[in-house]
Amino acid sequence: MKIHTGTLLAVLILTTQAHAQTETFTLKSEVAYGEEGIFFITDKGKVALNLYTLPEKVTNSLHKYNLNKGACIQVVSSQGFLHENGGGGSGIQSISNCTPSIVAKTAALPSVPTNSRFTIFYKPNVVSLGRCYMEACSWSKSVTTRVIQQTTSETVLKVAVIGGTSDNTNASGSHARPPKISWDKTPYDLILHCSYQRPTIAMGSQVDVLPLNANGVPGDLESGANLYFKYCHSDMTSPNPIRKYGYNVPDQQN
Repeated sequence: MKIHTGTLLAVLILTTQAHAQTETFTLKSEVAYGEEGIFFITDKGKVALNLYTLPEKVTNSLHKYNLNKGACIQVVSSQGFLHENGGGGSGIQSISNCTPSIVAKTAALPSVPTNSRFTIFYKPNVVSLGRCYMEACSWSKSVTTRVIQQTTSETVLKVAVIGGTSDNTNASGSHARPPKISWDKTPYDLILHCSYQRPTIAMGSQVDVLPLNANGVPGDLESGANLYFKYCHSDMTSPNPIRKYGYNVPDQQN
């Protein structure tokens, strides 16, 4: 009896789906992100997942959900969520909230409205140039993006990035990636306020309002401006994004 490859594949998919497990967990702390992993501490145990082997659709959907302390999550997987600990997460089919939560201040909100003027950047592991100055260049690699507040005209983001540095030999101020970047061990958080009136980037107590106007961006804010356009407009290549998106923010608002 001859079985066609397509038929066999369909049977395997249906078999896998039939054996999928659906489990619920309560988070005992906010989900943490490392250079290559996502770390869950739940009421039933700890789970570390690999960003590179976790299915892309799962990774790209996490920003939609509340992953703060106390949140309830529902996990669909082939062998069980705890079984995926340290194994990469390739068997996970979905991670979502099992019940709505409005308690956490940073609970995930719906996607940015279609009439918004911003195109939010969500994709992980994307490298972009910060600034090249003298003999060194700064770089960042995206980890996560979360919307923490939004209206139809403005959006506030919490993003996690990993910083890196390189020699300026091959970058020369362009967006070309050099052969070797020295990356930090752990990511850091930024708050970005996507706004045409007051575009802002903040790290800890350092808050900078970006003077996006025809005069250009001061050198010390160039890296922040590049991150702003990356996350608020999904743009890392435009030679003049200030003009492209029509910004005219006066100088010295900080």
